[in-house]
Amino acid sequence: MADRIVSIGVEIPGNPIEYVEFSEKISLLDWDIVIFTTDVLRTFLSGRDIYRGKTRLSDNSSFQYSEMQNYWKKEISEAVSNGKSVIIFLEEFEKFYIASDYSISEGVTNNYEILPISLEDVNTSIGTQMCINPKFQYLKEYWTTFSEKSKYKVTFESKSVIPLLTTKVGNKTVGGLLLDKDSGGFLLLLPSIDFDEDEFIEKDRKETFWSKKGIAFGKSLISSLISIKKSISSLSDKTPQPDWVTAEKYMLKKEIKIRENLVNKESQLTKIKTEIQKLEEELLDEVSIKDLLYEQGKPLEYAILKALKLLGFTAEQYKDSDSEFDVVFECPEGRLLGEAEGKDNKPINIEKLRQLGMNVLEDYSRDEVEEMAKGVLFGNPYRLLPIEKRNEHFTKKSLTASVENNVALIRTPDLYFICQNIDNFSEDEKKRIRQKMLESTGIVDFSEFLTQCSTENIEEAK
Repeated sequence: MADRIVSIGVEIPGNPIEYVEFSEKISLLDWDIVIFTTDVLRTFLSGRDIYRGKTRLSDNSSFQYSEMQNYWKKEISEAVSNGKSVIIFLEEFEKFYIASDYSISEGVTNNYEILPISLEDVNTSIGTQMCINPKFQYLKEYWTTFSEKSKYKVTFESKSVIPLLTTKVGNKTVGGLLLDKDSGGFLLLLPSIDFDEDEFIEKDRKETFWSKKGIAFGKSLISSLISIKKSISSLSDKTPQPDWVTAEKYMLKKEIKIRENLVNKESQLTKIKTEIQKLEEELLDEVSIKDLLYEQGKPLEYAILKALKLLGFTAEQYKDSDSEFDVVFECPEGRLLGEAEGKDNKPINIEKLRQLGMNVLEDYSRDEVEEMAKGVLFGNPYRLLPIEKRNEHFTKKSLTASVENNVALIRTPDLYFICQNIDNFSEDEKKRIRQKMLESTGIVDFSEFLTQCSTENIEEAK
């Protein structure tokens, strides 16, 4: 049975798991792996000011923060004692003021009070040079992949926490493990990772969404955290080796050979992991064409661009200070301008046609454009339903208006089936497909080309 995973207050790129705000109360006993961050203060910053150089929360925010801090501290403790895996990414240590009625110590608290354990000598210290404690290799696979993206923002000491990661110089603890041997649950403290890197997201004027790199990163991170859980859960009560036992004079002959072989295998593993990551990125890029079947917004627009290029068009999105068009595409046979629309449970209506008409005129008004572009509306209605269960793609008004205004209507699933079988088409056939788009009004009839496609949904595509 797959692990149930939730993140609290930290959104993992690509949303591969369920996300819950820090201000929401859920039971951690419902989950196998829980991901936290100590960057909990930002949830309550709407009612704050600065006092003596530090953040001070309003009365209302103070009450909310104190309530949630106590709630999560208890939940984390109970989760670990009941065999759950709790992973916390350590952000900068922050002291701040809260209303005195809710304070433990003269109105001052800190973001590490969320932890159900006490860390001694917590200091804000930022760096990237870290190493794994050689006696404890639970993080080895994770560290191979994420060491370069990790940054420690605090150092600490603790008698109850096993130091797993330390600074390379000074041997200060920056990551560690608290293991409940009775239940098998654990609390794992890890250095910070920037989940908001620019390369993880893409933006336009309308929305923000995860990039392919962000999706691949999130998937890889969760896979590594699951591996950590399996590694730690397999621990026994065996006493860890003392440092002196690892000295060379105590090594066995076969041990030396095994260690050398292990180093070689780890080197191969690193290379394989790099290759796997590259393949995963290639796979995401390849299957993005499937967005023609179920997406809307920017993902649908990008899939359309990709499809048009496969058919021999030069295609791009256009954007300047005055105008923004979903897609402008051309070929030797002519020039076209398209709009894309996806609907959850409705056909494509006339509103998008009106927008398309305005865009065509706006495009024609530009000095460098000498001929009016052919308008094309790409529609993906009922996008979450299987193709065979979808109703009409465009409303009757849309169909009538498209004919009267010389607009071509393209069902994006039709476009997908053609691209799915693009190797079956000769250059002459691709040219005829392009001409169909240029010459058609109303729904473009691709039936003569779809007969060459191999798919269970071919009848619907026709």
